[in-house]
Amino acid sequence: MLTKQGKINVMGVYGIKTMQGVVKYIGSALEVNDAYSRHRTNLINGDYYETNKHELQALFNQEDLIFYVIKECKRDDLDKEETKYIKLYYKTIVNRDKKGKRRKNKSTPEETLKRRQSNLGENNPHNTCLTEKDASEILWLKKNTKIKQKDIAQEYECSPNLVSRIGNDRWKSIESIKPTWLLEKLGIEKEVDCTAILSTSGTPASVHM
Repeated sequence: MLTKQGKINVMGVYGIKTMQGVVKYIGSALEVNDAYSRHRTNLINGDYYETNKHELQALFNQEDLIFYVIKECKRDDLDKEETKYIKLYYKTIVNRDKKGKRRKNKSTPEETLKRRQSNLGENNPHNTCLTEKDASEILWLKKNTKIKQKDIAQEYECSPNLVSRIGNDRWKSIESIKPTWLLEKLGIEKEVDCTAILSTSGTPASVHM
């Protein structure tokens, strides 16, 4: 997982490092907390595999990473400070750019609110309204039952295509979790071995618990 270290609801330069303290990525943001949410979502979904951050993705799948603020600074100093730390840690980081990114005009309050809502996950295009718990339950159903993916998709109000991608190129780092609603749907009050569940299409599908 990507663990927050210290206060990150600030403007400044941030880093992502291993538990051993090796810095792997340097960035800067007007709102560092938003950057944390974005990186966390992308890492959970496995979105960095085909990018310059593939090493970061591989590390994330093996161990916890730490997200932290390196230096708080004013807006006008962001590019300069980011460039300074990119040069300082260039031997270990995966950054493609060798200097800080030029900032666009300050976001409007409406844009900031929209971005924060997106980072919370409900409107995030990477998880399509699925929470991490939803994805873990879907992964369990895919591994342990013969319920059709279209029926799983209907249960979680998402697309069958997204269901098929969970555990493959989306949400690659999560662990599967048995959904509690499955027992309720079977009318069972405690966990026992089950042989079938009536799918939403009316076709029995095998279940193993």
